[in-house]
Amino acid sequence: MFLLLFFLSAFANDPSVQNHNMHVVYHADANQSGADVDFLLDISEITGAVSAVETDFAASFQNAQAKSTVTSVKDISGKKKTTVLAFDDSISMRKGRPLMIAAAKKYIHSLTTAQKKDHTIDIVLGAMETKVFASNLSPEEALHKLNFLPKPTQKNTALRDLLTDAIEEATTGNDPKNGGMRQVILFSDGEEESSFTVSDADMLIGKARSEGVQIHFLFINRNREKKPEAIAKIKRFQSIADGTGGIDVIENVVGGKGALDKGAERIAYKI
Repeated sequence: MFLLLFFLSAFANDPSVQNHNMHVVYHADANQSGADVDFLLDISEITGAVSAVETDFAASFQNAQAKSTVTSVKDISGKKKTTVLAFDDSISMRKGRPLMIAAAKKYIHSLTTAQKKDHTIDIVLGAMETKVFASNLSPEEALHKLNFLPKPTQKNTALRDLLTDAIEEATTGNDPKNGGMRQVILFSDGEEESSFTVSDADMLIGKARSEGVQIHFLFINRNREKKPEAIAKIKRFQSIADGTGGIDVIENVVGGKGALDKGAERIAYKI
């Protein structure tokens, strides 16, 4: 089953407006093992009004608890799958870009034959502005294109705008009402020149949920000591991954190599 993990607030709106027919997976605590269970449901098959109050939702599925009125569980393995590889294109990423490209390739190599079927990959580059480097690529074509990414040249970073554009790119040609899978993998050092407040993070989480897009955050830290405000911004980006059920990985270049590749494998495994 192809898994998209979303939280209760994805259902806070009228399903006939934003989220109608959007496929969603709820996170649940499993039984004796203490592991986690993800399962897929279709909001179009939820009967009655959709409540915004958490305590109004309760259901069970294979010994796991979830917050929703579940009427059926669907496999969307046959639906379209879209991955947007979003690369921070600021100069600060020059040294980290090869590791990021390697992680992107690791993600593609980790996909199974079934996961690659009807799976298109877009590559976007962004700092102060977002550019679509390539779109509607097959996984094999994306592997080739990654060899030709230009060196980062922009001086400042607006990751908020990059993520906004990447979410929209993920839904282009893959309408949420048709189900399927949409995800964005952000490759960055987490530097953001704008204020990037908690409300900015919440806005992006809301946008991603309403479009059925999962955000993953692969962050590289070159062991530079960061100021408290920079750390706060990074945590807000991490909250976006957490708030959309994505994978969040930080790799410290000195003494911590390999985390990005492992994170990329985990993203592929979640599909």
